[in-house]
Amino acid sequence: MENYFGYLLHIGKKGGMFSTITVSTLSSSKELKKSQQSLSRIFIEMEKKGLIERKPSYQGLEVSLTEKGRNVLKDNYNNLKKIFETKEELTGKVKSGMGEGSWYIRKYALRIKKALGFLPYDGTLNIEVKLEEEKRFISQMNSVDVEEFTSEGRTFGRIKLYKIKINKSVEGAIVIPERARHPEHIIEVIAPVCLRKELDLKDNSTVGLS
Repeated sequence: MENYFGYLLHIGKKGGMFSTITVSTLSSSKELKKSQQSLSRIFIEMEKKGLIERKPSYQGLEVSLTEKGRNVLKDNYNNLKKIFETKEELTGKVKSGMGEGSWYIRKYALRIKKALGFLPYDGTLNIEVKLEEEKRFISQMNSVDVEEFTSEGRTFGRIKLYKIKINKSVEGAIVIPERARHPEHIIEVIAPVCLRKELDLKDNSTVGLS
């Protein structure tokens, strides 16, 4: 049944989830990158398996999903939902930075406030994480971007901001500069407060991001 998912999705997106629609095998074959002959054969197979109801007409092919076909889409949707909506927590260790964070944050501060709704504290918290866990965590979220700009004759690159909570209590964001200044396993976190003081953090303290 998995082989038919793309075709069921195509019919569903055209409006055939609960009603009969007329599709052109010519236009559908182009969208699905199949020949008309192959697509006609696939639709016949899908009808035999009870996934769709079909009937040729002068305008094209009248087709709709059966309950069995809708259930295939629903099962795939539920599986994808589990993958994308199960948000994991990212943990890491606090590390000392290179002392450049406060200078950069001052330059981006007003743009960050416009993007996130808070004025960031003058500095970043550097957290060492496992790269694979970081990538998985970031993939769950949408970024808010601050575009490249020029100030005092210097160009400041684009940054991506990912809204998070630090230790489940303080609102903040992960900052990923287009021009990275740290190794990939070191992430920079900003917040409207000094996180070291607010959460009593020291080097090697464990921090949870969610």
